[in-house]
Amino acid sequence: MAILNSTLFFKSNRSYGVGAIVFDLILEETHSLVNSVTEFKIEDGSTITDHIQNENRTGTTKGLITNFSLTRGILTQNTAQTAFNQIVQLWKDRELVDIVTVLDVYRNVLIDNITMKRDNGDGESLTADFAFTTAKIVKLQQLTIEASVNLTDMGNDLNRQSALLLNAGKTAG
Repeated sequence: MAILNSTLFFKSNRSYGVGAIVFDLILEETHSLVNSVTEFKIEDGSTITDHIQNENRTGTTKGLITNFSLTRGILTQNTAQTAFNQIVQLWKDRELVDIVTVLDVYRNVLIDNITMKRDNGDGESLTADFAFTTAKIVKLQQLTIEASVNLTDMGNDLNRQSALLLNAGKTAG
């Protein structure tokens, strides 16, 4: 009993979980920070590296959802079954969610994998393990570029042919 989960005794105003699914207890979490290093071969066969790029953050969080929570009070519904149904819907929806762990809050993450476990040792509870990747969201911008071609040397055959192609569009009237 030397190792106890910190969230069991740590009072926080935060609710830990994935999207709308709230954990009664965080069992485990991992946070991965990975970089990519560029590599280029040069004439003598050796490799040079000149840049490092941060990859999207990844991680996992494993939480426990129980029917007999210390925070929810008396049992009015099968909370574990409700959480199971919410997790299945989350998987079907394939939308970005927020994940709140003990160490960090991740906004707009993609769920890579969900594993749920329930056995006779867990009692009236559900263990849910989520693997996730942070998403980088880009905003598309549309630009309009106007260009004109002014051919000054019409004595050249190539320029005369190009001029005819410019005027080959539809005409009105």
